[in-house]
Amino acid sequence: MAANQFIHCKQKISAAILWLGGNFGFAAFWYWAVVFLAATDNIVELLADGGSVSSLFALTFWLVLVFSSAAALANLAYQSVFSKLSVRTKSLVWLFISLALSLPLSWWLINIATESVIVKYQQVYSALQFLLSTDRSQYADPVQLLIRYSLAYIAMLSILSWFYFAASAISKRVYRLASSV
Repeated sequence: MAANQFIHCKQKISAAILWLGGNFGFAAFWYWAVVFLAATDNIVELLADGGSVSSLFALTFWLVLVFSSAAALANLAYQSVFSKLSVRTKSLVWLFISLALSLPLSWWLINIATESVIVKYQQVYSALQFLLSTDRSQYADPVQLLIRYSLAYIAMLSILSWFYFAASAISKRVYRLASSV
């Protein structure tokens, strides 16, 4: 719901600073808990440079992009459902433009955040190949990785947007009920 408040807030700059500060504060805690206190190296070896600070920033920006894109897409979908046809068409166009922009940016960020070369068990593979391949005997080639990532990214945005869309509808209904009393 923080993204909802950020989108509808009148003081955008202070809300953006607070929102980004909260995200990076959480990322610092996550980095401490996952990288420094890691009991095994399974997760750390998938992060670029063994969990470097640059991979932390890339992963944090990736998470911010994913959740803000889902919130923006849900907001556009909400506008397109409950608006006139001209606004609906414009919202759908912006929906596809935002998806077309966020997908390559997220692909770039996740490639920066994850390790590109892992040598283990007499095999060489990347973290994304490890995560997105069907099995360990045949790793996906770069085109297959991009297709699988795109499908997973769109599915993840759809699920997150659906939850955000439902929460927006409920909060607007509650706001209308509270203001009518």
